[in-house]
Amino acid sequence: MNQEAKSAVVNQWQERPFPKGYPYLVIRIVKSLFHINVLSAEQNNSEELLQLAQTQADANKLDVCLVTNENAGVYFAPKQKPRFSEEIPKGGIFIKDRLRLSVDQPVGTDLLRRESELETFIKSTKQTGYLTGDLRKGAREATQEELICLQGVQENGLPKGLVICSVCGDYRGECLDPSQIQQGLVVRVSCYCENDNLCAYCGGKLNDRKLNSNHYETKDGKIWHTPGFSGLGHRCSGASNNV
Repeated sequence: MNQEAKSAVVNQWQERPFPKGYPYLVIRIVKSLFHINVLSAEQNNSEELLQLAQTQADANKLDVCLVTNENAGVYFAPKQKPRFSEEIPKGGIFIKDRLRLSVDQPVGTDLLRRESELETFIKSTKQTGYLTGDLRKGAREATQEELICLQGVQENGLPKGLVICSVCGDYRGECLDPSQIQQGLVVRVSCYCENDNLCAYCGGKLNDRKLNSNHYETKDGKIWHTPGFSGLGHRCSGASNNV
């Protein structure tokens, strides 16, 4: 890529819309879908903001970015060290009021103003059409050895590479996707035990399946993908206000 092309890419990224009511958390649900939580600037110091973001990433098991201004973001991944960057999430689809923080933010004039501004921003950037998860199901190209070893099914009818979990009785492992349109691709299959996407507030599971993962269905012999937005319907048990 020449310098002119690189500059064009940078300019396109800089022109993408993004909220400006700092500070806030951005939770990446799937590619191009981001959840925003506005944070109190009055009640949280820098250390508390960082801890809040890390707690969110560790619970949701989703990538999180703490945005403090248009040129300052701190990226968090579950159980990993934070990564500081001058680039913040821009563009895509933004939503709010679906994933709770670990602690409720004190409501004040400033927070209410920024919440209102975020609502206006989301409405102004609303897109038409529909959103899909990862159509490839996180698959990768199979090696020559895998094409040989994983071809076909076992005696119990399971695709080669899958085993029955001794704890939950579900299926897990890596196998060739049986789909006719995904031939030659290896997909990872998760059992119920691997479902670790939790609500940061109540600790409950966001979905009955691990988000952005696959599971094997014996009824049709297919690998099904559970996209990250499948966890947006979670509601904390016994809570009258879930946002």
